[in-house]
Amino acid sequence: GYKGNVGIAKLDSRDFSVINSTFFANVQDKDFQSAVASKDSVFAFDSAGNTLYKINISSYGVYLSSTGRLGAGTTNFNTASQIALEGNENVLVSDSFNNKIKLFRQKDLKYVSSFGELGIGTTNLSMPTGITADANNIWVGDDGNFRIVKLNLSTYGFVSEKRLDTNTIATISLQNDDDGFLYVSYNKVSDRPFFQDVVLEKRR
Repeated sequence: GYKGNVGIAKLDSRDFSVINSTFFANVQDKDFQSAVASKDSVFAFDSAGNTLYKINISSYGVYLSSTGRLGAGTTNFNTASQIALEGNENVLVSDSFNNKIKLFRQKDLKYVSSFGELGIGTTNLSMPTGITADANNIWVGDDGNFRIVKLNLSTYGFVSEKRLDTNTIATISLQNDDDGFLYVSYNKVSDRPFFQDVVLEKRR
């Protein structure tokens, strides 16, 4: 194990001033890697403990519930890369080394369902990292298969994909907006631009 400093902060989007935050010094085996917020709560993933937390948005030091530890079961994780919200219902977690996307209720972090299996088929996944969703679809950065895949939110069925020009797993992060655009951040080892021939999809 190790000890370090971890924290979560709410910033003003105009000038990045801190509105609310929590900070834990010299904490054993805790490393917040991804966080998203709903109206009432912050959901954060601790990659060191492989645990998903629900945190009070008014008092960031108060943990409301948590789930997960290292493993391959329905409520276990093995290095989740990004989390996202499905409206007001579920939290989606890209469980990278288990090659799955897992859904938990926002209300209490109870397990809902999961999908994905290691492979190269249209609905298979290989080390998924980035994830985002709207009312109808999920987008997954399927790094091991060098693509971004779009899946139907209700059925998890394949909708479309974009193959990526990369020679290594890229560690993708995804975010969509209300205007119908998909934003991608990534890292990779290549001399060629990652999206040199890509026009990001206008979803509506």
